[in-house]
Amino acid sequence: MSARRCPSPKACCAASGDTLLGGYLEYFSGPWQFRLSHARVRFNHEPPTDAFLQTELGDPLLGTPYLTLVPEMALADQWVHFGSLGLVYDQGPLNIQLMLNQIRHESPAYADSRAGYLQAAYRLGRVTPYIGVSRSQSLSETLPYKGNPGLDSITNILTALGRTNQYSYTLGGRWDFHQNLALKAQVDWIRGHPDSLFLYKDIDPANWDGRMTVFSLALDFVF
Repeated sequence: MSARRCPSPKACCAASGDTLLGGYLEYFSGPWQFRLSHARVRFNHEPPTDAFLQTELGDPLLGTPYLTLVPEMALADQWVHFGSLGLVYDQGPLNIQLMLNQIRHESPAYADSRAGYLQAAYRLGRVTPYIGVSRSQSLSETLPYKGNPGLDSITNILTALGRTNQYSYTLGGRWDFHQNLALKAQVDWIRGHPDSLFLYKDIDPANWDGRMTVFSLALDFVF
């Protein structure tokens, strides 16, 4: 349930008192590195959904708490499961990384999702060009519709703001021009479906086609 003044109402309420469990396994063999991890979070608080509705939609429920009408959308005492698998090959000038991720929610407030990326880099002295591709997608979900068009429309709005469905293509280069200093330039071509709104702030769904090009320049240093 993303809000424009907060990356997500869930994120705003999930920083205090929540239960977090997790662990990982790593295995190294020559140039290969494998990593398997799993974590789960149980929310102990509800997000400020009613405040979001009042601010962004003008209090469409006339003060009635949303969860009173749609209790299935509650997040308190619900678990979120995070799983990931990583594979890295690093030998000589060649570096290849593959990362896969899956998130599963017990509450329908957020759709389950899958994501992954593949990146390859080749060192040429102090310069390392690299290319990559990534994919993220929310999975189909069954929402708790109540047969009330207005209420069901609000449920659609709340869940749509957490939806992702996009590809990203990356081209960049890193220049280690001095000891402990590196300059990195990168361009990302994001090609998503218009319903992919998650992570973007102040997006007007009516004018958003899911496409974006991002240029970045960064200075990395170690001290």
